[in-house]
Amino acid sequence: MVFGPPKTHQHRSVVVPRFIRKDLGRQLAGKSPADLVFSSRARTPLRVQNFRRDWFDRAADAVGLPGFTPHELRHTAASLAIASGASVKGVQSMLGHASAQMTLDRYGHLFPDELDRSPTAGTPLALTRC
Repeated sequence: MVFGPPKTHQHRSVVVPRFIRKDLGRQLAGKSPADLVFSSRARTPLRVQNFRRDWFDRAADAVGLPGFTPHELRHTAASLAIASGASVKGVQSMLGHASAQMTLDRYGHLFPDELDRSPTAGTPLALTRC
């Protein structure tokens, strides 16, 4: 486990939606800035293999999503944000991507085509010869 700056050595901020701040505040109550926000029962860093075995895989199976992974939650969040009308820059910020291009390279196919949102979308075209 490596603690330190991200692989790009860039400072990153994590956007916490308003609806989760109260619950996160309870989770942080009594913790020092050096404490982990989420830890194992032994108060050590969560390891993805243990988290999946102990909690996540059983929860995914229970809701009919066997094989679903924690990383797929990230993709789901991005997809839902895009479907709700989030901008490329908003999704970039949410995911911590270094550039909007990185976001578009991964999720560009999910953004609606600008022509689909134009005032004439769905209007039949009359083709003429020039």
